[in-house]
Amino acid sequence: MSTRIVVLTKVPVPGTVKTRLANHIGEPAATALHEAMVWETLDRARASGLPVDVSLLGDLDGAFANQLRTSGFPVYAQAKGDLGARMSSALRGPGWRFALGTDCVVFDPKWLQLADVAEQTVCIGPADDGGYWTIGADLRTPGLDKALFSGMTWSQPTVCRETKSRLNAAGHPIQWLPDCYDVDTIEDLHRLIQDPRCTGRVRAVLNGISGLKSP
Repeated sequence: MSTRIVVLTKVPVPGTVKTRLANHIGEPAATALHEAMVWETLDRARASGLPVDVSLLGDLDGAFANQLRTSGFPVYAQAKGDLGARMSSALRGPGWRFALGTDCVVFDPKWLQLADVAEQTVCIGPADDGGYWTIGADLRTPGLDKALFSGMTWSQPTVCRETKSRLNAAGHPIQWLPDCYDVDTIEDLHRLIQDPRCTGRVRAVLNGISGLKSP
């Protein structure tokens, strides 16, 4: 069975990425952080040994998209619509697929290898904010797309709980991956800089932001 990872992200343009954090650390730092988090996510996804695609919102002919391609990542346009529509589109195709955002940068690549890629099983990595940092499924399973993505109220602390309820009601087994956390708020940022799993480009950006303290 073909298994792929699809990373959903945006071109790093000031004013369009990490907007909540920009109010605290400024747009240049927020943009640099977003870009570093994209590359860290891609590095970790690739370290799982699975092929990785990028579903990109923004200029597909620009410098950032070309850097992704040069680094060996297939790039295609992100679908229009809400988060559910974008994930649904990203997960379509033959075989099992994982959807990953770029807000969680301390997941272990080995966690993605734990997935039981059975046709009707949905694999979920819960996030501390009530959402999930990854979801994996084979959307060829009848009714699964609708159960996961149709009519969901996104960006709420009820997303993971509602997803679980829907899947249980529809009879789709769930495999749970380890919990992790997204980085969306200044509190998350303080947590991240204290996390020894935060390395490389992301830590370099954090070390340059005034008011954050490394361990």
